[in-house]
Amino acid sequence: MDPSSLNVETATYMDVDLYKAAVDGKIEAFNDYKGRLDRIVTPNQNTVLHVYLANRRHKARVFHIIYFFYYRYRALTLRSTEFVEHLLNQCPSLLLQANAKGEVPLHIEARYGHRPTVKLLLERAKFAQQGHLENGIETAKEMLRTRDNKEENTPLHIAARYGHLEVVRALVEADLDFVYPANKYGETPLYIAARRGYHHLVAEMLTKCKSVAHAGPKGTTTLHAAVMANDIGKFTIELLIYSYINCCINFLFNIVEN
Repeated sequence: MDPSSLNVETATYMDVDLYKAAVDGKIEAFNDYKGRLDRIVTPNQNTVLHVYLANRRHKARVFHIIYFFYYRYRALTLRSTEFVEHLLNQCPSLLLQANAKGEVPLHIEARYGHRPTVKLLLERAKFAQQGHLENGIETAKEMLRTRDNKEENTPLHIAARYGHLEVVRALVEADLDFVYPANKYGETPLYIAARRGYHHLVAEMLTKCKSVAHAGPKGTTTLHAAVMANDIGKFTIELLIYSYINCCINFLFNIVEN
């Protein structure tokens, strides 16, 4: 949902108590709320779901450092996904609602790499496909292909930038056919992963995606990016070369056929 489509006259700015409840994941505060959850926003148009996902990360990190026990961390993970599920049960439209930066909740989770919540968002999007189509694109794919306003990044661009393998895998598997375009800076998700030396991400995209874009900024390619990364590895370079040659061959065949 385009943030500009939100009617400012019907939106309610989130007060301090509701903001704190969103940060802490206190669902009871929103169960008692009489209005629509998608109309409660911050001045930056962040919804309750945006606020929770963005702030939970810092609390989770501190919690994990202090206790450093797996079962404690696991319990936190379960609670975090439960709160998201409660919000989406109350207000499904939060799933695609963007903030002022054009970020949907999936952008936030792609940045922080929380795979359970990413999978939950994708599953809820697929569920929403039943009788819910916008502009002929299924809800899940619309969410995956949403680009933010500032850098024109999709969630996959962001997950690749931060090196989250499990999140990249979940995003790629949810939309295998889509060829992700370059962002504002001419970077595709594959280029970003190659430039940062994330060989595991490069291999994941090359082996799972049916087609990928190799172009980079200023006439460069993913091969240039891999070489500039230095430590990406021989195997990954070979994968990129093989994929790049295939793309060139397919391009030539398309020219001949047409």
